[in-house]
Amino acid sequence: MALTILHIAYPFAPVGPDSVGGAEQILYRLDEALERSGHRSIVIACEGSRPVGIHVSVSRATGSLHRAEIEAAQRHHRDAIAVALGRWPVDIIHLHGVDL
Repeated sequence: MALTILHIAYPFAPVGPDSVGGAEQILYRLDEALERSGHRSIVIACEGSRPVGIHVSVSRATGSLHRAEIEAAQRHHRDAIAVALGRWPVDIIHLHGVDL
């Protein structure tokens, strides 16, 4: 049975084969392996990300990570999660940026 997995990336770093952060590298490898295994992988991640699965893009935060930037990132991610859940039947949600 194929599953649909919704990954929620940390909002301040792109996800892709050349990701610089550890969490982003792990997310990319999971996304790649799930797609290769016949599952649907949906990745909510900032602009510039290059996942193997479906990319639901959100604005990439720039500048200092002050409260306003963090709150904006949270808002963008909440909106993207709502879009993804409304569009696809999701079996699992995997959070990769727990602090947000």
